[in-house]
Amino acid sequence: MIRFDHYSLFFDNRPVLRDLSFAIAGPGLTAIVGASGCGKSTLLKVMNRLIEPRFQLADARNPGWSYTGGAWFDGQTLADWDGDALRRRIGHVLQKPLVFGRTLADNLVRVRRHLDGRVTREEAERLAWHCLGEAALADEIEGLDRPLGSLSGGQEQRLCIARALIAEPQVLCLDEPTSALDPFATAAVEATMRRMARKRPVIVVTHHIDQARACDRVLFLHNGDGDGARIIGDGTPREVFDVSKDSESFRFAHARSEIGGLTRSECAA
Repeated sequence: MIRFDHYSLFFDNRPVLRDLSFAIAGPGLTAIVGASGCGKSTLLKVMNRLIEPRFQLADARNPGWSYTGGAWFDGQTLADWDGDALRRRIGHVLQKPLVFGRTLADNLVRVRRHLDGRVTREEAERLAWHCLGEAALADEIEGLDRPLGSLSGGQEQRLCIARALIAEPQVLCLDEPTSALDPFATAAVEATMRRMARKRPVIVVTHHIDQARACDRVLFLHNGDGDGARIIGDGTPREVFDVSKDSESFRFAHARSEIGGLTRSECAA
């Protein structure tokens, strides 16, 4: 479904991503993990063309984004897709919940009818409730006219997930969806991610090792030499984080225990 083959991305001829090759073909939960600033969110943006490289070759005469190699979705190169059509197929949920209008209906019913003018309001409302159910939010609200100001941060994030689902995407990308949430809201979003991954590929950028360990697959990005981030680990969480103690991914996963986190007595001091 999604395939990258020796794909490299440059900005003003500076390498950002380097020689990435991987494929994501069916349902499951894939985590993209790596140090801050290594290009994880950038990779998600490439997938649904929120970043659109203008040139197919890094060249001093071509400022801005450029690339080499290939990237495909559903058998067609990303460059050949219409951007809006691609983003309907590959949903994207941002790190910070972004809601608009005044009510849930503004974010769900209105969006669905904008995407397809043939859909009646009743049909859009039925789909909205279905998506709220998938996002584990339906049981927590009384109606689609609920004001946005009454939602918690975790509910807002799950509303954003439901809004992404309203377009009926084939793939869902989540960019650090729990980074600003408390443990209860985080658990609700993680349960939602696992449930959605039974039906479609779900790709999540995360810094949380426990969250990554709950995924089916991990892609570990590392930009050790400053020459663009490479995939240096691709496999199950155990294969990536625990097998080779000499690997960068092992050190990343076990950094807290190696460096030494706060003890309970230190927190109480």
